[in-house]
Amino acid sequence: MIKKLFLTISYTIVGITITMGQIENSFVVVNYNNAVQNDMRYIAGKYCRSNPYKGSFNSFLHHLVNDPTLKDKEQIKKTDSTLYSFSAFYTTHQPFPLKSSKVQVTLWEESVLLNKSLSIRDTLVNYILSAYYPNTATNRKKVKKIVRRIFKKAKPYFSEATKTETKNKKKEIVGGGYNMFLLMHGMAPLGILWDIDDKSQEIGLYLVFRIRNRNNRSETPVPLRPRFGRTIPAS
Repeated sequence: MIKKLFLTISYTIVGITITMGQIENSFVVVNYNNAVQNDMRYIAGKYCRSNPYKGSFNSFLHHLVNDPTLKDKEQIKKTDSTLYSFSAFYTTHQPFPLKSSKVQVTLWEESVLLNKSLSIRDTLVNYILSAYYPNTATNRKKVKKIVRRIFKKAKPYFSEATKTETKNKKKEIVGGGYNMFLLMHGMAPLGILWDIDDKSQEIGLYLVFRIRNRNNRSETPVPLRPRFGRTIPAS
């Protein structure tokens, strides 16, 4: 369900173009980008055993795949016709205040269309930490509270956010959360989301890190491009 939720949030929101003043001093841009990567490393480090913003991307991936606290590992290696993906479940890691019945980590590469008229594409990495809970009214309330709390803690590190809700056919709210945007970036590098899984009917709580692997380093995705999505003031 999280992949469906992620795709819905990321690509079906009405797009707008934002105009920014020209930054002539490249030193300012470099310093800003460095600060952004440091902030993302700090945020990821608070929740993830394997931090994509610490060290090289290859070292992060090696740490993730070989983590001894993972079980039920599934891996599809990159080929000429397939992109890389990995998933597994933690045996002991509990990243959120509410203890969950299972915690899953998922990573998959995805080809993203950046410019339709020029057919420009880039391969981005989705790195997701998921926790699942029995679907009760009490747990829904607690999970929504945790999403809100994580959002408030992360908010100072981002320039804007979008708030989203998903509804079922009965118009009931079955998911939502926040996508956190950075200045001068075309895609939100962090999603703080929840939903009710279609199959299991469990409540899922997700941290979605959207990453660009550039020169074996994790970077925030789509810098210096118009943003994918319409900003909704997050209050």
